Amino acid sequence: MRSLEISLLLVNLPILLWGLLARRRKPVWLGVFSWLGLILLIFHLQLEGYRWQMMPAYFATGCLCLANLISFFRRDSLSPPHRALTKLGNLFGLGLLGIAGMLSILLPVFQFPAPTGPCRVGTTVLHLVDNSRAETFSKNPKDHRELMVQIWYPAEPAADAKPQYYLSNLAGAKSPNLNQQVMGFRFSHLDQVQTHSYPDAPLSQSKQKYPILVFSPAWSGSRIQNTFQMEELASHGFVVAGIDHTYCTGVTVFPDGRVLYSDPSLDLDFSTDEAVQKYIHTAAEQARVRAEDARFVLDQLEQLNVTDPRGVFTGRLDVTRVGILGHSFGGTVAAEACWLDKRFKAGLNMDGMLFGDAVESGVAQPFMFMNSDDLPPTPAEMARSSSAKLDARSFRVQDEYLARNGGYDLTFDNTKHANFTDTALFSPFRRFTGSGSINARRCQRIVNDYCLAFFESELNGTISPLLNGPAAAYPEVQFKKHSNQRP
Repeated sequence: MRSLEISLLLVNLPILLWGLLARRRKPVWLGVFSWLGLILLIFHLQLEGYRWQMMPAYFATGCLCLANLISFFRRDSLSPPHRALTKLGNLFGLGLLGIAGMLSILLPVFQFPAPTGPCRVGTTVLHLVDNSRAETFSKNPKDHRELMVQIWYPAEPAADAKPQYYLSNLAGAKSPNLNQQVMGFRFSHLDQVQTHSYPDAPLSQSKQKYPILVFSPAWSGSRIQNTFQMEELASHGFVVAGIDHTYCTGVTVFPDGRVLYSDPSLDLDFSTDEAVQKYIHTAAEQARVRAEDARFVLDQLEQLNVTDPRGVFTGRLDVTRVGILGHSFGGTVAAEACWLDKRFKAGLNMDGMLFGDAVESGVAQPFMFMNSDDLPPTPAEMARSSSAKLDARSFRVQDEYLARNGGYDLTFDNTKHANFTDTALFSPFRRFTGSGSINARRCQRIVNDYCLAFFESELNGTISPLLNGPAAAYPEVQFKKHSNQRP
């Protein structure tokens, strides 16, 4: 909970407890607490912002102010029935505060882990149009592939600069309440979460040039879904470009306020064997489309390195040191992009299946898999469920890939798919987030450390002991390294 929210709950407690437990009339001085609560409520709304989880506390604060005002003008003693009714009202008020506190803890305005690198973090957004590719999802045959890309980078923000808020990817939309439409009413308050990234801050002067990473999100994920990771990488000297894959990302908002949603043809259906086979075909097509997006983004970063109209990245990007990473289907995109384009020197797949050409042909570049600890489905499960057959395919394909091509194979104990994204921070109640029993922040720390170790090694030549074998500091990680068996 935020500081003013906690203060608002605490300041109301003395009045309610006195009215419930004390046997004599409330002293006049105790009424000051109700007005202090009103003042705190005003400051909270102005400085921290309204959120629905605190509505019971807002109502209780207003009722206490009204009751205090009435008691100030009414000095006669209450009759026994009125006293009983007053105690019931105080009990109800305590219940309201308890509900507000519980909701605020279960659905917090959380804080991102502070980046551990030596640099502060800047961020900027690019609107890119690939005139060489038609937009196949658009009804207008003249439309070209259009992307929104967010870049995180080492920065030197001004002393008075303010960091960006989460859900910045939805800002500027013409659609009202878009954050509630996208996140649902339960998580509509996440636009109040503050990041550690400063918009359009000057690039850090700590190094002459910086290596590049490209990030591809999940099947319908967004460019900001791994903010915890983007900020950490940027703080350690990487320039990271996260992509909204238009018509694939759940919602893409353009600078002119246009809002494009994911195409209905990409809705997931694993209910039958036929549906699964259709998905495998579609996934292979999407792997190529999104890998081409990643290649185009890298083309544009190379152009920015030559001439950046805003003067931020000109001559400051090392286009010979480029990696790519992705979560879920974004991991497939990372492999496909490595297969398509040798400019990508290393790839990382976080808990994603493999589809496309990279499955059969393999990837020559160093590659790392991070996996949740789901077990392969049993024959009985596969007989009952088509989705279980898809899961079984995922285990088989990854094992075969590693046996042929080599690479790092990491499994994180007590994790689920959401643990590799920001979602695990949305609530300590794991049923809300779909995360595993591992502590969410510890898991993100481990993900960041192995991610950094991998890209520092492959792009910067800095060898980390984490890549030598199992680490005593991280017993949650089952570490394997496979040798390349290709002739």
